[in-house]
Amino acid sequence: MPLLQCLKGRRYYHDAMSYGSQRSLVSRRTLVIFSLGLLVLLVFFCLQGNENYVPNIRDPEPAAEKITDNNYQGLWQENPKLVTYIRSLLRPPSTEDYQLSNPKRKHFTFMEQSKFVGDLYGPGKREGFFVEVGALDGETSSSTLYLERELGFKGLLIEPNPVNYEILLGKHRKAYILQAALSPTTSSAELLFTGSGQQGHLAKDETSETIHVKSFPFYSILSALDISFIDVFNLDIEGFEFKVLKTIPFDRVKVGILIVEHLNIPEPKAELVKFMTNLGYKKIHQNKFDYIFAHPDYLSKLPGWKPS
Repeated sequence: MPLLQCLKGRRYYHDAMSYGSQRSLVSRRTLVIFSLGLLVLLVFFCLQGNENYVPNIRDPEPAAEKITDNNYQGLWQENPKLVTYIRSLLRPPSTEDYQLSNPKRKHFTFMEQSKFVGDLYGPGKREGFFVEVGALDGETSSSTLYLERELGFKGLLIEPNPVNYEILLGKHRKAYILQAALSPTTSSAELLFTGSGQQGHLAKDETSETIHVKSFPFYSILSALDISFIDVFNLDIEGFEFKVLKTIPFDRVKVGILIVEHLNIPEPKAELVKFMTNLGYKKIHQNKFDYIFAHPDYLSKLPGWKPS
């Protein structure tokens, strides 16, 4: 009997302890749930006190604004919506036959810039990409038409003048075409353009002869085509060349050969040369209109280059 009572006592003791543990566990769970409830209420009332807070369940986030001709201005050069907008403006390369005024000519520049650059590559087709800014009608004074027709380069032509742009389309160049100016800053903008016929340039003041043109950062335009390397870059924009060059992130955009007009830049020409030299480029040719710079690493691989 003492042993049986002892066993019963242990069982009662064990049951009591289990019951106590269960009650303790339930109490702890209740405390945790209660605490979480208080925390949720606290957060809710704090947010309700914020005048700018609107619960998503009542007012979902509005869709991203689409960039159009009416709101493209003032966007930073790396804005993805700006890049998408520029991409929608690009005209693809023509698949039709050329319609040139002088189809038998090979070079079209007055100062033989096209021949100088073409000779660096030598004869025969090769892969390459050019950009010509200030493309005019795509034939007159073109430094890239030879590269396109004779060497098989792909490329991009940029021209803001609406008169030139329409003629340019009719030439059926095998390159992308964009009707725009280059922004002298790292943001998009609407700029003033003045000129007569095929000649023109950006203007500071609005007159009866000025028109409004779109302008985009050069880096944004390249991003629209997913281009980070340019074999030949021709920049001729009547005085804004140096300003545009300063906007280009040359650590992300590589250029083999740069043809840049220096005739109308307001800055000292020596500053332009120093700027390009500090970027690692070498001046390999010049005339009264242009400088031609090249990166030594790129230049050393060209069959027509003969170091002096």
